[in-house]
Amino acid sequence: MKRRKRIRFIWGSGFAVSVRGAMDDRPVILFITDDPALGAMFRLRLQRDDYAVTWVGSRELDEVLPDVSADLVYFDVDSARPTVASVLFRLRRAPGTRNRPLVLVSRTPEEQLRKRLPLAPQDFVLALYQYEAAS
Repeated sequence: MKRRKRIRFIWGSGFAVSVRGAMDDRPVILFITDDPALGAMFRLRLQRDDYAVTWVGSRELDEVLPDVSADLVYFDVDSARPTVASVLFRLRRAPGTRNRPLVLVSRTPEEQLRKRLPLAPQDFVLALYQYEAAS
């Protein structure tokens, strides 16, 4: 017998996201971004790979964190409206994301982010654009 999926919609920043309930047995990825185009691109790609994706803006994060138990957290550092450190603090404080690995999506080189942010050893930086200076 196939289980039914519970889906709740959250509206914010001009786009809607779905929060899947515990009845879904696919791995859950929490994607935090205030850029709807980037969020849609990652959501479609991850859903094609059979992940359940919870997509939320950084301002709406506190509404979603009590209900989410994510296996992996993607965080678009460049679009965060509050400070990046405050979002990281909230993620590390919430029970559903406390010990989960973070994938920081950024246009900033990894070395600069690791110096600037309190990252854990299991965290990963995904640099979207890295340009070498012309020599």
